[in-house]
Amino acid sequence: MWTLGIDPSPTATGIVVALDGEPVEGWCVPVTQVAQVLELVRERTVGGDLGAACIEDPGRYHLTKQARVAATACEREVKRLWGRKIPIYKPRPQTWRKAVLGTGKAGKRGATIFAEINGWPQVLNTNDHNVLEAACLARYAYDEELVRG
Repeated sequence: MWTLGIDPSPTATGIVVALDGEPVEGWCVPVTQVAQVLELVRERTVGGDLGAACIEDPGRYHLTKQARVAATACEREVKRLWGRKIPIYKPRPQTWRKAVLGTGKAGKRGATIFAEINGWPQVLNTNDHNVLEAACLARYAYDEELVRG
């Protein structure tokens, strides 16, 4: 199953497409380029067969309104390209980190270590923490879909 993980940010949005929970390709772009990257993902990799997406929810108490605007823009583009039928998970950072990393207190470094253990920086050709967190979010979407059955 194809899944998409998005770590939204106004300046450095991480995007990863994964197959069966394993990252295949990733990008780090400003939110203004998210639409172009997602169109590329649809054309080149996933087509219409996206099983689920996961977009980190910055929460209403996030320090910047721009992070919430970026998350909303990412969700809008996913719905535009794949329709409203696919599940879109929007976990808070603590929620997905606990599910994927084993602890909600792991932080960005925890996601990087988890990705390194799984060899994801070599697959994605980057150590950018935004991309590696997006890979964890794609894994979260895959795991949630397995639970949903």
